[in-house]
This record gives sequence, structure tokens and C-alpha cells, in this order.
Amino acid sequence: MRQVQISLTGACSTVLLMAKAARVLAALKRDGWTETRRSGSHQVLAKGDQQRIWAYHEGVDLGGPAMARIARDYGYTLAELRKL
Repeated sequence: MRQVQISLTGACSTVLLMAKAARVLAALKRDGWTETRRSGSHQVLAKGDQQRIWAYHEGVDLGGPAMARIARDYGYTLAELRKL
């Protein structure tokens, strides 16, 4: 029987590093964002005088472009958002 070695480089490694939307939302809430209202699957989050709409379903994997968009919209760098 032949053994197959699986390497965690390339596309597979990025899949393993994706964050779920629920975890990112929880991190934002720990950092002071609060849900002010909800309309269906959209949540309005507020922190100070800022308001943002969160429109990601809980189980969705957020890849690099989505994480970068969230970081920019919520006033973080991508590295800061990943550390939350």
C-alpha cells in the first residue's frame, strides 16, 4: 500500500486559516462594538459615534478580501483585526 503525504501549503493552508464570521463579530463586540438594532440578518453595530452594518451569516468563512474589507470599514489594520 502506498502512503500519501499531505502538505499544508498553497490553497489548503489558506482554507484552514479563514475565520468564521461569528468569531470576527464576537471579537468586534469584545473591542467595544455593540449591536444597536437588527433587521433580518443585518445587524447595526455602533462604537462611539460610528455605525456600521454587519451583513455576514455566522457560519460563513471570511477569506482575505472580506477580512481586509471589514478591517478597513471598522477602522483596523488587517493585523489588528486578526489579533482581536
